[in-house]
Order: sequence, then structure tokens, then C-alpha cells
Amino acid sequence: MREIMNSPVCVDANLILWTLVPSPLSDQAEALLKKWQQEQATLVAPALFAFEATSSLRRLVYLEEITPTEGEEAFDRFLKIKELDRVKWLGDCTPLDHS
Repeated sequence: MREIMNSPVCVDANLILWTLVPSPLSDQAEALLKKWQQEQATLVAPALFAFEATSSLRRLVYLEEITPTEGEEAFDRFLKIKELDRVKWLGDCTPLDHS
């Protein structure tokens, strides 16, 4: 029987972003997150994670790699990550609603 991993995994903002916007690494990022979920790993993110993700999405829109609409949709999906408890936020930094 395979041992279940239960130590925390600190995720990088880029890994989550690759699941939110089309990227050559999107499939691999999603597969890795699913693997950790199956292993019941606790995913954690540093306090600045929300700022990094927001800044990266804004940069992708600015560089016209994604449209403003795609950026908004990705940001909305990002906000739902917190609601789904997919990632535990370390520190006193949680994503804020942009409305």
C-alpha cells in the first residue's frame, strides 16, 4: 500500500496561475495539484501569494497575453481557491474582492 503524504507543500503563485490561464504547463500543474489532493497533502501559500497572483494576472493582461475578460475570469477563479480551502493561507493575507 502506498504511503500517504501528509506534510505541507508550499505552492508557488505560478503553479496556481498555470491552472487559471492557458499555459504550456497548465496540464502538468493541474495534475500535480490533483496528485497532492489524492495524497491528502496540505497546500500552503506564503502571505504575499495573493499579491503575486494578482500582479501576475495584471501583467498578463498588460502584455496582452490574455484579454481583460480572461484576466477577470482568472481572478474570479483565483478568489474561489480560498473558498474551496484548496490552499491554506499563511500569515494575515487573504485575497480581497475586487468589486
